[in-house]
Amino acid sequence: MVLTITLTPSEEARLNDMAGRDGIEPADLARKLVTDQLPPAASNAQDNLAAINLLQSWLQADGPTEPEQIMEAERELQEFKRNLNANREATGERVLFPE
Repeated sequence: MVLTITLTPSEEARLNDMAGRDGIEPADLARKLVTDQLPPAASNAQDNLAAINLLQSWLQADGPTEPEQIMEAERELQEFKRNLNANREATGERVLFPE
């Protein structure tokens, strides 16, 4: 696509100065400035949508539903956090889950 842009003399001077500092042609700099501001291509949005749908399906997957299962999962999580903290304390690092 060929696009014609009318710049004021001041804008043209600024574009030429910046292009000169970067060692590129003013038209190349203008193209870069425009493309840097464009939103992502539609294919990226489709990729993101697919990833979001996958994550949502994982969230909806069967998890513990019985009170006993939930309590056991909570106990396991607390033990996991304690073990991480103990390991980090032993190596002199800050704990991730202060109690």
